[in-house]
Amino acid sequence: RAGMVVTMLAAIGAPQLANATVRDKYKDGQIAYIITYGFNTMPAHGNRVDYQDRWKLIRYLRELQKGK
Repeated sequence: RAGMVVTMLAAIGAPQLANATVRDKYKDGQIAYIITYGFNTMPAHGNRVDYQDRWKLIRYLRELQKGK
């Protein structure tokens, strides 16, 4: 499910969180807020992504960032 959300976020113009500037700009809580309520062109996903899954997604993104 996390992979589907990452693909969906990329398709709608969400920030590339692997980019060092963007990665360092957003704290985990800010990313959770963005997933929940949306940001710029990215719509809200709070009603589609379970609360616990949002945090799993953030941990997954952080692990991906370590590889960059």
